[in-house]
Amino acid sequence: MAIPEAPIDRSNEAEMARQWWTAKASCLTENGFPAHYDGEGITITGGGSDQREARRAQSAACHEAITERLGPLPTEIPYSADELRAQHALLVESADCLRQRGYPPSTEPPSVDAFIANEYLVYAGNEQALDDRWSPYPEDPSAYLRAEVACPYPMGPEITAWLADKSP
Repeated sequence: MAIPEAPIDRSNEAEMARQWWTAKASCLTENGFPAHYDGEGITITGGGSDQREARRAQSAACHEAITERLGPLPTEIPYSADELRAQHALLVESADCLRQRGYPPSTEPPSVDAFIANEYLVYAGNEQALDDRWSPYPEDPSAYLRAEVACPYPMGPEITAWLADKSP
């Protein structure tokens, strides 16, 4: 997937994602696999384990059809370099927030240039880069959830707002 050259407006990312997932659930339902989007994910009802491959194939076909009609799932659109700079700055702020709440990051943040370079490698499918991705949040899933409640992870809307606030 191409990396946008300029930031895009991600302020309504949650609503766009809701519309995308609802459309995919409708596509699955229309094609014989009753599905419902509940705000967290899609639940497919009916069809036994003998239909697993058919469900997967239909899910992939619906994913492609909805992407063609609505564009990619908003969270699948890579961040531009400016958006990655904003995310880095926001993650550094999150590290401070986490420290204050008893969740000290295990490593110091990389430079902004190293952060961007690693993210571009992640976008290219480099598995080592995915392992090297920096985050100040705990790796333990239960600690991560508590930390994320205390200091929300910066995503599209926060990045768009940060860029709007910092632009000349």
